Amino acid sequence: MHPTTQTAGMRMLRPIHPLQQTMAAFGVLAALSAHYGYSSAYAVLKPLPMVWGMACVWFLARPSRYPIAWALLLLALLLSMVGDICLLFERGFVLGLGAFLCAHLAYLGVLRRETPQWLPSKAAFVLCALLGAVLYGYLWFSGLPAAVRVPVFAYVCVIVCMAAQAIGRALYLRTTAPWCVAAGAISFMASDSLLAIDKFVAPIPGVYLWVLGTYYLAQWLIVHGMLPALRER
Repeated sequence: MHPTTQTAGMRMLRPIHPLQQTMAAFGVLAALSAHYGYSSAYAVLKPLPMVWGMACVWFLARPSRYPIAWALLLLALLLSMVGDICLLFERGFVLGLGAFLCAHLAYLGVLRRETPQWLPSKAAFVLCALLGAVLYGYLWFSGLPAAVRVPVFAYVCVIVCMAAQAIGRALYLRTTAPWCVAAGAISFMASDSLLAIDKFVAPIPGVYLWVLGTYYLAQWLIVHGMLPALRER
């Protein structure tokens, strides 16, 4: 049976629910507060998009036809929120990195659903791996501190696999919603790349708008694209 026949419920993305609109609104507010230097407002607003993302998954995809994937998506958003909070503190970078690494592992478990195998597209994996290798090499030769070389390498490997899995899943299913998720994974890679370059290589003008804009967009796209797959038939 063709995958598009098996996943008829995923053929079209659903209308955007007010919970999703609120998630997006808090993301915009968080990015703007960081950009304009409202540090107190930013500290309050930064985790809120993930709170609303979890609300979207909890209320809009329960009961789920894939309960394990549903729980893993909630876990990924929760770990992302923990990472967001850790990165508010100067000494919280490694802890935040670890939280996001675990979040990507949870996303990997979510994206394994409805695919015949891990990394169903070898071409997608090779492309993502090349991009990850280029980024890590650039950071290394630009003075990446020795203390974070191993954690950053592990993180790059995991996010490469997550993005490749999302793209491979979209190529296999060939419907709109999985491509929404894949776009979110690509946006996540872009956000993390910009953050790493700004932190370890050179400051990027308007970095908060770029990093947070692509980050919140990534999370929103993943949630929006996964909701049709997780909803009960």
